[in-house]
Amino acid sequence: MSEKSVSLGKNTRVTNSKNPRTGLAGLTLTRVKYNGSETNIFLEYDECESLRANLVHISEVIDTMQTKEEGEAMLTYLKNSWVAEVSKYQGRLFSGIFMILKDGTINRGCGMNFNLIEWGKLARYVAATGDDDSARPLKRVRQDSEGILCETIQVKQYMWKWLYEERDDRVIVEAETWYLSDEACLDSAMANRPDCRSRPKMDSRTLMIQCNEAFVEYMYLFLMEQRINECKNQDCEGCELDCPGQRDHMNGCLMKWEDAIVAYMDEAKNSVNIIQMLQLFHRLTTFVGSPCQATATVLKQLASFKPPQDVEDKLNKMPMLLGDAYHDVLAACFTA
Repeated sequence: MSEKSVSLGKNTRVTNSKNPRTGLAGLTLTRVKYNGSETNIFLEYDECESLRANLVHISEVIDTMQTKEEGEAMLTYLKNSWVAEVSKYQGRLFSGIFMILKDGTINRGCGMNFNLIEWGKLARYVAATGDDDSARPLKRVRQDSEGILCETIQVKQYMWKWLYEERDDRVIVEAETWYLSDEACLDSAMANRPDCRSRPKMDSRTLMIQCNEAFVEYMYLFLMEQRINECKNQDCEGCELDCPGQRDHMNGCLMKWEDAIVAYMDEAKNSVNIIQMLQLFHRLTTFVGSPCQATATVLKQLASFKPPQDVEDKLNKMPMLLGDAYHDVLAACFTA
């Protein structure tokens, strides 16, 4: 990447730069605040590549958001715990890049929001920083890194909070997780209603799950994780003998995750197969109310799927390979 800086707006710039600590190329987003101070975000090279690969997808999310209700947000997960968020506020659309925490909440103190003019300039700049093939005009067909058509499933999520009755938006208590149905969210809200005078508020967002090679691999790793957990729970002598002390369960249900991977890896590999992966995907599409959505695409991915060679290393990083939100969605489908 050449040293180049482009203005996205009156107080916002994007610059090709290098990480001062690692020396790796990347992009720096800079915004000057009203008081003269600066906010800076540095995206490493692989994070820039992830953003570039999702540009067309995000443009389609922006188109979809035109018809959404005020206050809704649609998320596209990028690499290394970053997320692109498209939202609507007072009738205007915004697209931003934010750090996402392990519990799935967005860290708005580490990120930046853009109006559509700024985002358009940023998208063109990011597209142009890639190789010649990637800089071609964006088309209305999403493709993953292998050139296979990539469909998207939209998963609606809900979170409740209780506010003081006065209209000052002060939060008394709020949910610690996102729910996959408004009914479940409302039930939880009522079960946690505070004793003081209060009013409920329900937020929603839409998670965009791209049915590409990475997600198919994630389904395999998720099923491996579930099978390993089943094995260590089934083999727990402490549970079988109803022992009260934790020490009696350390070689079973309370076994360290890295030890469980080593102990039950072969069993999990022999148990998890393509049929189970397809069944999990069918549960997912049924769960979100879109049976058979993107099934043809996933079948193509499954037909050529091979377990990753570094499966043990990737299992050690679960669920943060794609983010807790993906893991929570699959867990809800798995137990439904």
